[in-house]
Amino acid sequence: MTDRSIIRIKLERAGFDGLYVPGECACLKEDLAPCGSCDSDDAGWINGCEPGKRYNDPRSGHEGEWAISSAPMTADDFENIGA
Repeated sequence: MTDRSIIRIKLERAGFDGLYVPGECACLKEDLAPCGSCDSDDAGWINGCEPGKRYNDPRSGHEGEWAISSAPMTADDFENIGA
């Protein structure tokens, strides 16, 4: 079993949709670490990422865009991260 497979299982069991680094990047559990880096970290995840849930961008004209976060995201939150 690969590191990505183990992380995917941990995310599923904990009810998370993916991993993210605030203000930098995010990935869904179905496509973990598309950056190519997959280094274990002290928190038990990878690359210093945090687990979170997927939130779809509610702004008009941004259909299909999303972010991973530990808290629900508003239109203002998406604007603040530059999405």
